[in-house]
Amino acid sequence: VNGIAITTLSLPNGVVGSVYSGPNTATGGVLPYVWTATGLPGGLSIDAGTGAITGTPTVAGPATINVTVTDASSPTHLSATKSFPVTIVAALAITTGSLPNGAVGVAYSSGPLTATGGITPYAWTATGLPAGLGIDPGTGAITGTPTVSGPATISVTVTDSFSPTHLSATKQFPVNIVTGVAITDRKSVV
Repeated sequence: VNGIAITTLSLPNGVVGSVYSGPNTATGGVLPYVWTATGLPGGLSIDAGTGAITGTPTVAGPATINVTVTDASSPTHLSATKSFPVTIVAALAITTGSLPNGAVGVAYSSGPLTATGGITPYAWTATGLPAGLGIDPGTGAITGTPTVSGPATISVTVTDSFSPTHLSATKQFPVNIVTGVAITDRKSVV
């Protein structure tokens, strides 16, 4: 009987509240295999027959999953164990509550936008920006000098550095750009 080995190279990272699936494979030994695991993040379990780790993670944080496969050889079963580091992250969300209104011809600054979850660094983009405004891709700050008055809905998207697939979140912010205030000098006539 040949030895038994887990051939899975790595398990994917996961996101709290999103369905997780991490397959495991092995070679050698005598079928059928029985799979077990320790160190599973909350909400995940292993299928004893297939080795698939599935579920919906409930807690963010790093974990080391120790997977063991045992074969059916007789009189002594063969087994192999392998450790897999994984990270479970919180879902990505934009936490900025609102953006300020602005005025034509007056410098505008929203300050940096904020988000939680995912893995930093974040990349920020926006659509629907009033003319004259732009967004800093590193901080999310919206700055510039508005050139046109009127209502606008700025749609801001943040994308994180999560692997294997980046997470993103989008939030819409209504703003109003008003005509700049002009001060005139009125002299009273006596």
